[in-house]
Amino acid sequence: MGRIRRSERLGKLPPYLFVEIDRVKNELVESGADIVDLGIGDPDLPTFPEIVSALRESCTDPATHRYPLQRGDPSFKRAIARWYEARYGVALDPEREILPLIGTKEGIGHLPLAVMNPGDLSLIPDPAFPIYPAATWLADGEVRLIKLSEQEGFLPSFTGLIPRDLDRAKLLFLNYPNNPTGAVANEAFFKTAVDFAREHGILVLNDAAYSEVIYEGPRVSLLQIDGAKDVGIEFHSFSKTFNMTGWRLGFAVGNPEALEALATVKDNVDSCVFTAIQRAGEAALALPDERLEELVETYRRRRDVLVDGLHKVGWNVPRPHATFYIWARIPTAERSQEFCARLLRDGHVVTTPGVGFGAAGRGPNCRGGCENQRNAVGFRRGVPERRGGQARTGAPSRRRPTCHEPGVWTMAEYRISLENISLYGYHGASANERELGQRTSVSTDITARQRTSASWGSGSRSTLMSSPTSLRPSRPTT
Repeated sequence: MGRIRRSERLGKLPPYLFVEIDRVKNELVESGADIVDLGIGDPDLPTFPEIVSALRESCTDPATHRYPLQRGDPSFKRAIARWYEARYGVALDPEREILPLIGTKEGIGHLPLAVMNPGDLSLIPDPAFPIYPAATWLADGEVRLIKLSEQEGFLPSFTGLIPRDLDRAKLLFLNYPNNPTGAVANEAFFKTAVDFAREHGILVLNDAAYSEVIYEGPRVSLLQIDGAKDVGIEFHSFSKTFNMTGWRLGFAVGNPEALEALATVKDNVDSCVFTAIQRAGEAALALPDERLEELVETYRRRRDVLVDGLHKVGWNVPRPHATFYIWARIPTAERSQEFCARLLRDGHVVTTPGVGFGAAGRGPNCRGGCENQRNAVGFRRGVPERRGGQARTGAPSRRRPTCHEPGVWTMAEYRISLENISLYGYHGASANERELGQRTSVSTDITARQRTSASWGSGSRSTLMSSPTSLRPSRPTT
C-alpha cells in the first residue's frame, strides 16, 4: 500500500501544542497517575441550568432535527443583536452584521480562506493563541509577528512595521481580553488599531472570547469605535462566558463584506449550528447580568488563591486583569518546555510551555490557569528544584525570582477543580478556596513526598490556569 502524502501546507504547521500535551497527559493517566491539569482553558463549572433546559426542550421539537438555516436562525441572530446593544451600545443588523459560528475557533480558522490570497500577510501579536498563524498558513498566507511587551501592557505597537509588509498585509489579529497574558485593551488602543487599519486597507479581527471574564476595568468592544465596522469584525464565544466549551457555539459581528466572505466559505464546508443549540444560545444571552457576575467573582477568588499561593512560595507571578490565565516568568534557568515537562513528570501538574504561543514564549515562560478549583493545590506537588543543572528535592529556594530576568513565559488557569477536596462545584467554592489557601502556603520543611511546590525555572514563561482540572472521575455533590 502506498504512502499517503500530506499537503505541503501542513508542513508549515508546528505540532499543535495542546494535542501533544494531551498525549503525554493521557499516558500518565493510563498509568494511574493523579493529574492536576492547568494546561487548557476548560471551565469545571457546569453550564447554567436555564441553558440546559432550553436545549432539552428544543431537542423535543422535530423542527430542530432537520438541517439548520445556513446563515443562522433569525431568532438567535436577533437575540445576539439585543445582547450586543445592551452590552456595548452598538446596534447591529441581524441579517448583514451577525454570523453564528460552530465555535469561534472555527470562524477564525476559516476567515483567512475568505479574505487572503497566497503571499498576503497576517499581522499577529507575539505571544498569541496558535490558531492565528495556523489559519494563515493553511490559507497559503504569511505571518509577521508584532512583539508584545510587558512594559507596554501587552498591547501591540504598529509603528515599527516596514512599508513593504504593510503593502501586503490583509489581516490584523487582536485578542482582548488577551490569551495568554490576561491583558485588557481600552477604547484609545482600539481607536489606534482602527485608524491604522483604515490607513493601510487592513481588516481587523478582535477575538473577544474572554469579553466577560474581566476583573478590573470596563468591558470594551472594538465595534464601539467610530468607523470600526468599516474595517473590523469581532468574534464572541459562549464557551467561557456560559461554561459551554463542549457546545461549540459562537458568533462574529461587524463588517458585512467580511462576514459575507466568511459565510461563503462556511456555505461550502459546514451546515451551521444545530438549531437546538442556537435556541439554547438565546437562553444564555437572556440570563441576567447577576448570573455572569457570580461566575466572574468565582474566577476572581480562584485567581487570588492561586496568585497569593504562588507568591507565598516565592514565585512573584502577575495578577491578571482578565481571563483565567497567568503568563508567568519561570524563576530557574530552564526553558519553558523543560520546566513544564519536569513539572508534569515529577509533580503530575500540567502547564503550557510559553513557546507554544510564539517566539516571545521561548526561554523562561509558562502559562497556567484557574478555571478549576483544584489546580492551585497542584503547585504544591513534589517537583525537584534545579540548581546548577542538577535536580534536588526539598525546600523551595529562598531566592525570589524577578520579572526582569531573561526568559520565556507560561500560562496557568485559575479554574481549580474541587474534586480532590471533598466538594465539587460552585457552591463549595468558598470552603475549598480556604483549603486551597492553606495548601498553597508552603513551609521550608515540606518534602517531595508531600507534593510540595516546585521552584519555577527562570528562563521561560509558562501559562498557569485558574481552572485546573482533575482527570480522575469527579464525585457527585451531595
